[in-house]
Amino acid sequence: MIDQFQNVIRDLGALTAAPLHVDEDFRCVMNINGEIDVFLEPNERDHVLQIGCKLCQLFQGPFRERIFKQTLITNGSEEKQFGYFAFSSKNQRLILYAIKFLPDLNGTDLADFLESSVSYGITE
Repeated sequence: MIDQFQNVIRDLGALTAAPLHVDEDFRCVMNINGEIDVFLEPNERDHVLQIGCKLCQLFQGPFRERIFKQTLITNGSEEKQFGYFAFSSKNQRLILYAIKFLPDLNGTDLADFLESSVSYGITE
């Protein structure tokens, strides 16, 4: 599984001309447009690639409550989604994450997914 992950990262780096590498903890961070860090990590037990992105800090208050309500609605929606929202109470951050089945994944598929996710996020 780790070899498959390293192959996907190598292919993704070649396609995007980004200097990507897998670190000693078998994780990779990809920076998109100097603004967004996308965290990539294999989950060997479930044979999936976990994809995550820290969106913003949300401090306690009415604004955070409204955001939570909207993310719950979005997570439960049947419309096309690129991932699911989560909240890290450790650092008070809203996170967007997705899961891809790793054995069937290649660099091109991952690049297409990331490109369409970012393009969707920018236009919405």
